[in-house]
Amino acid sequence: MKSVDLTQFFKKCGLDIGYIEILETEGMYPFNPDFMANWVYFTFLGYQRLRDILIEESNSPETFACVAAGSGVEVIGLARIFPCIERFFVTDIDSDVMSGCSTNVSKILNWGIRVFPLIGSLCNPLRPYAGELDLIHGNIPNLPCSDEKDLSSGDDKGTFIKQKDLGAVPSDYSAWGLESQYAYLRGAYEVL
Repeated sequence: MKSVDLTQFFKKCGLDIGYIEILETEGMYPFNPDFMANWVYFTFLGYQRLRDILIEESNSPETFACVAAGSGVEVIGLARIFPCIERFFVTDIDSDVMSGCSTNVSKILNWGIRVFPLIGSLCNPLRPYAGELDLIHGNIPNLPCSDEKDLSSGDDKGTFIKQKDLGAVPSDYSAWGLESQYAYLRGAYEVL
């Protein structure tokens, strides 16, 4: 385990929420502190813009899901960006990573948000909550692989996704290597 101070990163993202430290556990991708090289920085900027649009529309999301939550950094930032969130569903394919994520999130999110950790691929663990979610964020694996590939350790478990979890994907998406993105968006549409 490794402690990672994210205070300055969150400040650079416009989310000055005090001291933020997470624990990186075995199997989590290490956090990249270079905010311009870290896609989470751009995720937070995009969601801050979405929040502003939703405020203009008088629309306050109360239930959020984060697919492939990893260390929980996105969950912490998104909960701050959307202070109206009451329930947060967090998913990951790895139970050890989800345990670390839950620890990080519960340690920092003391704002009365109920957090529901779920294990599974893409939007599959969210299916029992179909129709209950207002927003879904996905940090999904990019590359499909054979169902026989061992995805239990290392970078493979966060980079690859089993072909069986993708379902039917139109050939146009396969030609561009967008199978995972298509399957995620299809699943998110069905759950929302």
